[in-house]
Amino acid sequence: MTRFNRTLLILIAFSVIIPAMNASGETPEILKLDSTAAPPSAAIDDFSFLVGNWSGPGLDGMCYEVWSEPSGGTMACTFKMVKDDKVSFYELAIIAPVDNSYALLLKHFNPDMVSWEEKEEVQSFPLVKVEKNVAYFDGITMQSASPDSLDVYLLINSGGEQHRMAFRYTRDSE
Repeated sequence: MTRFNRTLLILIAFSVIIPAMNASGETPEILKLDSTAAPPSAAIDDFSFLVGNWSGPGLDGMCYEVWSEPSGGTMACTFKMVKDDKVSFYELAIIAPVDNSYALLLKHFNPDMVSWEEKEEVQSFPLVKVEKNVAYFDGITMQSASPDSLDVYLLINSGGEQHRMAFRYTRDSE
């Protein structure tokens, strides 16, 4: 399955188009990094609100996300999407220092662990802004309104159009 077909399937399965989106793709929940701006400084502990096991509906199935404690200046995440009792895909992600700031770096994998991206390729989302319990990466926002909730918003480009996706997770008992 090509990357375009996978993206199209994901958008068909679960997409929400926001009329309030401006030409740059920004919405109140999703920010884009200005091409002339440097990413802001931050500390890895600014992202500690993500730590834990999270799950919720999305992409016409159930999504599971697990974030590690900050250590070694980074945080790691695994993501799994399950539909009809079968894994649809995985993601491996890290929040890591990049150019005096941080970025969310991730790779997608088929159920057999074949990467969607080329061997040396990763998706990179530089930090745009960080606030208490909210991290705005370029096109992806993660926010926690309470200790047991995590909302993730992402901007997907497909066929020249931008689509917003929202995931509403709850903390799983550990």
